[in-house]
Amino acid sequence: MRASAVRWLERLVLAVGAGAATLAVLRWTGVGWTTTWWCVGGVAVLVLVAGALASTVPSPHPGDDARR
Repeated sequence: MRASAVRWLERLVLAVGAGAATLAVLRWTGVGWTTTWWCVGGVAVLVLVAGALASTVPSPHPGDDARR
């Protein structure tokens, strides 16, 4: 249970970081607040979903040459 919570916390921190970077860039370029918040939310959700999907990919077999 604790390992699962830590994984989700890491994904959440990554999503918040990506959202913060998006916020900074969009405000720096002069994009309006409404558009900025929609984009920040979209980026955060996208990062969370990508992290969840990436965790379902199986690791390579131990003898596989691609594993280095």
